[in-house]
Amino acid sequence: MSKQDASQTSDGSGFYGPQYSRTHGHLAAEIRREVFGDDIGQESWRSSAEQHEIGNFLALNGESRVLDVACGAGGPSLALVEHLTCSLVGLDLEAEGVAHGNALAQRRGLADRVTFAVCDCSSKLPFEDSSFDAILCIDALCHLPNRFEAISDWARLLCAAGRLVFTDPFVVTGALSKGDVDGRSALGANLFFVPPGLNEEAIAAAGLNLLNRLDRADAVAVIGSRWHDARHRRADVLRREEGDAFFERRQLMLATAARLAKDKRLSRFLYVAEKPL
Repeated sequence: MSKQDASQTSDGSGFYGPQYSRTHGHLAAEIRREVFGDDIGQESWRSSAEQHEIGNFLALNGESRVLDVACGAGGPSLALVEHLTCSLVGLDLEAEGVAHGNALAQRRGLADRVTFAVCDCSSKLPFEDSSFDAILCIDALCHLPNRFEAISDWARLLCAAGRLVFTDPFVVTGALSKGDVDGRSALGANLFFVPPGLNEEAIAAAGLNLLNRLDRADAVAVIGSRWHDARHRRADVLRREEGDAFFERRQLMLATAARLAKDKRLSRFLYVAEKPL
């Protein structure tokens, strides 16, 4: 089986499964340190400053029960637990990410407070009402076909006064050409571009109160450019590891994301919402 064939995943994107299996490697860690300034296993647009912010927004303490929806390989989830001593359940569709997260939790002595499990996060989640004090979903809502249903289900799972933090890097804030959309979608399908205001509507429809909405397009512009350039400098080894086709697709995605974010035509927003008492 070729690298291109082997990279196909359950969502058809050809990205997430292989990425989770590579995310703990020395090269991936080296690139993250160059791009973000540190390495907590980030797989998206989350900077270390935003990671700290997320903990503050969620208002967590040592007794808090947290749900991380579409948690990936679990690096930032574990960093959150280490910093705030809360307990956490992480869910992701990709078994590779879940296995890596659980192994990492075991190695760090956090298995008593952290559990990662395979779950289709586009469906109703398998927990009772009011099971969590906080829920986060970082850069993954764009993969869920019905965000109104998803956010409503998250609201069901929150306790009274519980907090929700999620980000969406596919909010259309300017004119996009087909080439722009294709470039930003170069890693695969199942991406939903949405107009401004739709996430706010979904939050209100779920009965949650919107506390904050922050535009993070500037950060995407910087991170996307750094990531593209860091990978370009390591092109030979990455091409051998990923295959030429995947390497080129990911470079196109990063360059397009940085350009559209810089132009404020495709923005990433962070939302903080709270369940009423």
